[in-house]
Amino acid sequence: MRLIRADGHQVGVVPFTQAMQEATVAGLDLVLVSPREVIPPVCKLVNFGQLKYEQKKRDKKAKRQSKIMAVVKELKLSVNISIHDFQVRVSQCKRFLGKGYKVRVVVQFRGREATHADLGVDRLNKLAEAVVDCGHVESPPRSAGLLLSMMMSPNKGGVARSATPHPL
Repeated sequence: MRLIRADGHQVGVVPFTQAMQEATVAGLDLVLVSPREVIPPVCKLVNFGQLKYEQKKRDKKAKRQSKIMAVVKELKLSVNISIHDFQVRVSQCKRFLGKGYKVRVVVQFRGREATHADLGVDRLNKLAEAVVDCGHVESPPRSAGLLLSMMMSPNKGGVARSATPHPL
């Protein structure tokens, strides 16, 4: 097996017994680095407890850096929404985007309202214009049966970007 010391110095290809003897003399553990990829296998003299601790720290740092926060909040509007209710939805949307959440805005049609999909698109575009300082339109309004939905994302670094209103 190929032996590497704790300081990174390569000893070379040695028999297993000699590698174990060097590990006991140094007071370290013999760890198999690459079991099946390389012939002869590569072993390293390390403190196994310290190796496990450092691996745990790296895993924790990688987990912290990975952005798993894909929380999507949903706001529902109707075609005949009042001005005050619309302002409440705008403030909720700004709050959600300010916290870094994505927001799915849905207009639900009832009965014959579905024939006036342009009114729903208009409501969604007005909401996008109202929150342009906090977020931007990620996906334009899409129709799915009696629902019309649009996805919004927060702006990176608080930089205001213009919302692009999209017709259906």
